[in-house]
Amino acid sequence: MRDLILASIVLVMLVGSLRQVWIGVLLWTWLGVGVPHKLTYGFAQSAPFAAMAAGATIVGLFVSRTPVRMPRSLPVKVLWAFVIWTWITTQMAIHGAESSEMGSQVTKVLLMSIVGMCVLHSERHIRYFVWVDAGSIGFYGFKSGIYALATGGGGTMVGPGGFMMDNNLLGLSMIMTVPLLFYLYSTSPHIWTRRIMRVVILLTVIAVLGTYSRGAFLSLTGMLCVLWWRAKGRRLKIAVIVLCVAVALIPAIPEKWTNRMNTVKSYDQDQSAMTRVHQWITAINIANHRITGAGFQAYTQHVQDLYAPVVENAVADTHHVYVAHSIYFQVLGQHGWIGLFLWISTWLTTLHLAVKVRRQIVKLPHLKNAYDLLGLCQVALIGFFMGGAFLSFAYADLQYNLLVIVVTTARWVQQNLAPPASAAKAAPGAVQRNVPARPAPALGSGAGR
Repeated sequence: MRDLILASIVLVMLVGSLRQVWIGVLLWTWLGVGVPHKLTYGFAQSAPFAAMAAGATIVGLFVSRTPVRMPRSLPVKVLWAFVIWTWITTQMAIHGAESSEMGSQVTKVLLMSIVGMCVLHSERHIRYFVWVDAGSIGFYGFKSGIYALATGGGGTMVGPGGFMMDNNLLGLSMIMTVPLLFYLYSTSPHIWTRRIMRVVILLTVIAVLGTYSRGAFLSLTGMLCVLWWRAKGRRLKIAVIVLCVAVALIPAIPEKWTNRMNTVKSYDQDQSAMTRVHQWITAINIANHRITGAGFQAYTQHVQDLYAPVVENAVADTHHVYVAHSIYFQVLGQHGWIGLFLWISTWLTTLHLAVKVRRQIVKLPHLKNAYDLLGLCQVALIGFFMGGAFLSFAYADLQYNLLVIVVTTARWVQQNLAPPASAAKAAPGAVQRNVPARPAPALGSGAGR
């Protein structure tokens, strides 16, 4: 039954994407982020739904009514440069066939992100896109939070698949989604939606702690610090609330969780941590010897034998091949110093774009929701930078979807900087187009759903 329901939804959206190509982008995003096929038990598990969505979206670019316009912002240009560089590094890879296979998957994610920037224009498109991202992972946060409470934090939590394969990747994905969930909560005009969002946010945070992921915990801590710093007039109040909640929860925290987090202090005695350091040195050695890196398939026994350092520290396990365990060293080992520079520049220019646009609209009430959305995307990206420092998470769909949100929101803001003539009669925070007879809904109002 699940297979038939999923196949029916996909079929309807495929047909819709031929008329409105942005529907194809939403379908691709849902399949990539929510991995609904992993919840089925029959033919849908192996059905090429993602390929069908990508194909229909590409066809829709030429036959649909949706205008297609490439954004001119700097993050898009840098992302294009990174895509081109990864093609070069794949051609020069140590393991060419294996790197080409993985490279084609990564390229699809990057190119579909660019397609999303080209076809998501209106406030309705952007909000739907946020709903798909936040709702897809929020579902797993809701489900996993209940499981963590039911097992008292003693159960083993794993990801459903896709880019959320294990507990660490699941935890980081969920914590990056919390700012988007908060945006939907704070901008929804429906009381029941807000109530549901509160529950989902709370259970998602509990689920993050229940993953026992040290990277996700550091990411959560960093995001809370950023949010606290931005709450200028409420810092003391928030600090007192967080302290009270922490004191109340301490008796309920399992000893297993405390012991796991304490290993951050004694990293030099932890085999997992020292193995990460070993792999990071390997990535540096690769980049120093090969300007194009080793290619996407950079972590094989052959590459290890060539570039792994001689380890005197017996704590590290050097008898097996591991992944990079860091977004930064992952890209460094695969694409060299040039690739790392382009990849980091993509995210720095994205953050700069969000900061620049927020400064433009900070005193414009009719763009308040756009101001909040850009700020919360910044918070989510900071969580990605911190948590990803210890996880191989460089090419997951979620962070590139945040890039799409920032770029499309910035473009939409530029088209709506001037307040409409009827703004004085509108509700505070409402965003309207320059159509006197029919004002448009706010970016966060949820109108048109």
